[in-house]
Amino acid sequence: MVFWSECAPAPVRASSEEGEPRAANNWRRNAVAGVCSFPRRMRLHLNREFQRVYHEGKRRHGQGFSLIFAPNGSGDEAGRRLGISVRKKTGNAVRRNRIKRLFREFFRLHQARFPKASDIVITVRPGFVCDSLAALDAAMTPVLRRQVSA
Repeated sequence: MVFWSECAPAPVRASSEEGEPRAANNWRRNAVAGVCSFPRRMRLHLNREFQRVYHEGKRRHGQGFSLIFAPNGSGDEAGRRLGISVRKKTGNAVRRNRIKRLFREFFRLHQARFPKASDIVITVRPGFVCDSLAALDAAMTPVLRRQVSA
């Protein structure tokens, strides 16, 4: 058995030797990352923000979830903010977090389909079953269509 204290230290050298060609950068740059991002300012954080949407908002129901829309009065035409509420009865933490990730990703990709200058709260009921973004898109499309027409 060899202990770490018995190992010889690694020689110190630069990350790339002088004169060597640099390795290619494998990071991909997303040209629309700024357009489709989900920054902190687009999230509902405080209990009072959720409560205001619950009391003042219009509700649209889908299969296993509800969307609640309320104008946020920000004056910013594109100022959409999202909050997600998933009860513990829906499942364990892994399941609840997966559901929240799917809804956040849907919102991030389809921001233009939601009303402008509004706060949106998505409440998920315990019977909600969704395992992919495509299934969520199929469930959300009729609800958002009703919101636009109403």
